[in-house]
Amino acid sequence: MPATRHRRPPRRASIGPAPRPVAGFTLIELMVVLGLLAILTAMIVPEMRGSHRDALLRSSSRQLVNACALASSRAVSLGQSHRVRLDPATGRFQLERQAPGSRSARTEPAYVPIRDIPHAAGRLDPRIAVRLRQPDLDPVDRPEADPFLPDWSVGDPAGSFTRPADPDPFAEAGPESDSMADGPSGPAMGVLFHADGTADRVEIRLRDPDGFGLALRVNPVTARIRIIPLERP
Repeated sequence: MPATRHRRPPRRASIGPAPRPVAGFTLIELMVVLGLLAILTAMIVPEMRGSHRDALLRSSSRQLVNACALASSRAVSLGQSHRVRLDPATGRFQLERQAPGSRSARTEPAYVPIRDIPHAAGRLDPRIAVRLRQPDLDPVDRPEADPFLPDWSVGDPAGSFTRPADPDPFAEAGPESDSMADGPSGPAMGVLFHADGTADRVEIRLRDPDGFGLALRVNPVTARIRIIPLERP
């Protein structure tokens, strides 16, 4: 007798709405998304570049502020004048102290570089243009004659700074060195800090390749430095 096979009953079709097809991006939608990404990229990339320039400018100003603060504190604590010697042509700066017995009635005091402490010497980014000048005084404090220091600067793309016509008053160091030549030095461009806590009235102006700038203005009474944003030329 043949074996009987049990057949399963046929499945009944489920009653209900048919499943919806998975939605996808059409060509127009994809083009719209790509267009929005291109617009956002064009807006964000220049802002990122500006942030980098701003960081470069503030980093250079911080180097000089640290050197000036160190010179001021050492001048008061040691009872000896200190100077931040600055070469705008190369961006090098050097902390110096007054050489003992170098001052007389006929000659300017000589200064010797300090090498054994941090932030005593350095070099600014070559893309930053440097200018050293004496700032304008308030009308109440303005004397009859207020001579300005000569402008010593190079590298400003906006054309507001000019290369000095006179020879460089600094001794050239090697191209890979961030410090200046050893030995006593005489008059030079820089900021002088005195033992009584005062300083010279000097303003150091920094500009980046895009024309943005900062002014480091030294208060002659307190020797503090005020950072002032400059307008683009």
